[in-house]
Amino acid sequence: MILVVCSDKLSQLLNYSDKNTKSLLSYADGATISLLKKGE
Repeated sequence: MILVVCSDKLSQLLNYSDKNTKSLLSYADGATISLLKKGE
């Protein structure tokens, strides 16, 4: 089995006072985990 973990934290890179980046706030941070077995 293989455990794959991925995460991203873009919120610390955003300039919250810039109105042009406000649309990116909904895509800022995330994480996921997958457990893979042989044959899947």
